[in-house]
Amino acid sequence: SHSFCCTGSSQPLVATCAGDGEIRLHDMFTGCKSVYNHHMSRVKKLVTEPGNPNLLISCSEDGTVRQIDTRQPGRNATQLLQLARNGVKLEINSISAPW
Repeated sequence: SHSFCCTGSSQPLVATCAGDGEIRLHDMFTGCKSVYNHHMSRVKKLVTEPGNPNLLISCSEDGTVRQIDTRQPGRNATQLLQLARNGVKLEINSISAPW
């Protein structure tokens, strides 16, 4: 499976994710801009933060929700949430942003 979203920032950017655990940020004029590999398993969904299209939020089968600030390439993603029960990570398959 794969997911993508347009960031809506001043640059024409599209973010994609897939089963390889990577998030790729593509500049529509120049090609792939950045690759983020902070998830340990498949990334299932991407959304932008309402009101701030520079912040991408991703969820993964590794049980984490993470935030990337596209204005700061090369910086690690901020972990917002990790789900686990009895020490076992729980998969997160979807997130949504209130529009």
